[in-house]
Amino acid sequence: MTNQHDLKALEQEAFSDAYSDGIFDLFVGISLIWIGVAWLWLPDLAGMAGILPAISIVPMIEIRKRLVEPRIGYVKWSDARESQERRTLTQMLAFGVLILAVGVGVFFLTTQTDTDTDTLATLVPALPAWLLGIGAALFAFVSGVGRAFWYAAILAVAGGVTIWLDQGPGLGLFVSGILITLIAATMVVSFFGRYETVEAS
Repeated sequence: MTNQHDLKALEQEAFSDAYSDGIFDLFVGISLIWIGVAWLWLPDLAGMAGILPAISIVPMIEIRKRLVEPRIGYVKWSDARESQERRTLTQMLAFGVLILAVGVGVFFLTTQTDTDTDTLATLVPALPAWLLGIGAALFAFVSGVGRAFWYAAILAVAGGVTIWLDQGPGLGLFVSGILITLIAATMVVSFFGRYETVEAS
């Protein structure tokens, strides 16, 4: 029983380390930048801005596989871990699209009605950032990738600043995306600096 527990703990640690290359983080940051840009400067696309990141997640996984595995090898996770990973990715993707759609819907619903003095209308511009922050926190909790809690904090603060500056949702998402992209870029540069491609013999 103790050995089994130790193996699970070791696998969890390896799983967290396996995603330390920063490519997934880079995808998240760029996706937020794109959504923020659409909201700020392409308002006609704001309602559908989340579609592009959603359909890009599968190519992103394939790109990451091609870049990372030649450097650190391939890890064969247990069946339970692989099933959990598939469920987590599917649930987080569905949750992200859903909460973004809810945030967009509530935002446009309230901005098109005469509720400028209502408390809800004041909070609504922060809703997309806050909901995505909840998603990041849930991902960190489920996956064990602790840095996602930092991304949740960035999104939470961005939502608060959005209200303070009396801005639309785009600015907070755009700035959050820039911050997360900078963190991710640092991780990617560090990863590729540590590991070189392993040539097949």
